[in-house]
Amino acid sequence: MKSKLENFLILFRRLRKETNNSPTNLTWLTREKPQLTVLCYHLYICYGAILRFFSKKNTKHTVAPDGFSKNWDDYERNWNKIVEEGAGPEIQRVKNDSFAYLRQAEEKAITEGKKREDFWKEIMEEIPREIGWTFDPLVDDPAATMNDIKSAIYDSVDSDLDFFDDKTIGAWLFFEETIGIDYSAVLSRWRSVPELFIPAHTVPSYITPIVELYNEAVRAYVFGLTVASVAMCRALLEHVLKKHYHVQGKDLEKIISDAEAKHKHLRGLALQNKRRMANTVMHKYENRIEDLDQTVVDFLVALRHVVTNIPPRPSKDRGRA
Repeated sequence: MKSKLENFLILFRRLRKETNNSPTNLTWLTREKPQLTVLCYHLYICYGAILRFFSKKNTKHTVAPDGFSKNWDDYERNWNKIVEEGAGPEIQRVKNDSFAYLRQAEEKAITEGKKREDFWKEIMEEIPREIGWTFDPLVDDPAATMNDIKSAIYDSVDSDLDFFDDKTIGAWLFFEETIGIDYSAVLSRWRSVPELFIPAHTVPSYITPIVELYNEAVRAYVFGLTVASVAMCRALLEHVLKKHYHVQGKDLEKIISDAEAKHKHLRGLALQNKRRMANTVMHKYENRIEDLDQTVVDFLVALRHVVTNIPPRPSKDRGRA
């Protein structure tokens, strides 16, 4: 995956150079420079491959090249749609070429005496796949699918069919009604959590607490344990400021103040407000905000900024990790 992230940066930087760093220029430049459609196509394919990788892994962190997060956010915010439009002609050309190749292969097979259905059966058998390969988390709605499965099981049991017994629907309802698993809510929360990009220059340091605390906070939030998630967020904030921003002290309020004084990029994140909110949640529970969902997401977004912008260590210290 590291090579794909680096390739994305190379392609995106080339595109920005060709367009004078202006997405709006791309709409007319592709008419004057047809080769830009090929660049857009490769960037579009690379972006999709990375996005699919993010959607299928079971964590919400990625060690990325320095500067990746800033470029990724810029691309998603300002370039994604317009690059896809610019890649359109090349996408269609590749599809047409693929179809033409398959048609030629089919015709050749038929002239050699092979049946059409046998030819396509062999083609399908050559495609590597595992059970569940047709599911695409970027396109499909897994929560709706899970609910459809429950409905099918329920109808089967209710109609006295032999596909499932009563224990099957009872077990399903146990997880939903007793334990409280809400597939739609879990999916919505999972998708609302930002991917944490850990800059590559931090890797020589001990980053395990960042990975573990962030993913613990994410998992707690995703399954509705917002108070636990807030506690993990607060712990991660304190850890990063102490260990990676090298701000010492025992009082988090002062640690944040000192960190903001040294690093301008921390000042717009309302970290003191988040600290106070976390203290209220953990020590004055009765005064907490009723709906913590958006509050947790905001905290995770702020932590993403804090971690992504961890300053490089002075060169003299890098050999001590």
